[in-house]
Amino acid sequence: MSPIKPFVKPIIVLSACLNSEKVRYNGEIISDEFVEKLKDFADLITVCPEVSIGLGVPRDPLKVYTSGNGYRLFQTKTGLDLTEKIKIFSSSFLGSIGDVDGFLLKGKSPSCGYSGTKIYSNINAEHIIKRGSGLFAMAIKEKFPYIPVEDELRLKKDAVRHHFLTRIFVFAEFRHLKKNCRSISQLIDFHTGHKHLLALYSQKKLNELEKIITGHKKGKLDKTISDYSNIFYSAFKKNPGARKSQIFT
Repeated sequence: MSPIKPFVKPIIVLSACLNSEKVRYNGEIISDEFVEKLKDFADLITVCPEVSIGLGVPRDPLKVYTSGNGYRLFQTKTGLDLTEKIKIFSSSFLGSIGDVDGFLLKGKSPSCGYSGTKIYSNINAEHIIKRGSGLFAMAIKEKFPYIPVEDELRLKKDAVRHHFLTRIFVFAEFRHLKKNCRSISQLIDFHTGHKHLLALYSQKKLNELEKIITGHKKGKLDKTISDYSNIFYSAFKKNPGARKSQIFT
């Protein structure tokens, strides 16, 4: 039997509450089955934006509402507007973590929620107008547009979970390559090993990547890797769907 091929562990930023840390607004400790399994295969960076900006545990609930062209974070009971604090923290934290391969956040949270956060029309509104993202999650999407971002609720869907896992592991491999690549042959080997996966996700992007490799000029490895990187990450943006996934099974 051939040995199992070693893999590069993805670096994942995780909402601390999903790591069974006591940071939830109501003091509840939660455990997520997917996260518990992921711990053996990924390196985790945990964060709770709300605790990090000085809020206690337990704490009064927060709400997100629209204001002009933006969104604000407000604590109704205390009257605290926490918008600037969460923005400053988000900028500082996201600017300090370096290269990461994905984010796994707490669903519906006013700070971390990916897509299920309640959005209110104004500061006094009692009825939601839509569901969207929390302010920390918004900052992530802006700074890391091609890095996978999900919450534990969406990951209960097989297709979403498969897409997320595919991306974090292939991005971890590519991160390792970028750090250690010393010759164009290493990039070619990586590309060759991922051609089928790239074709599944985007034949157009695959063609663009091959043009970058064939157009490589001696002494310009850094530029070639940079050009390749921009296209490579964007190739995995959209889930190819269940129909296409049957091609290579």
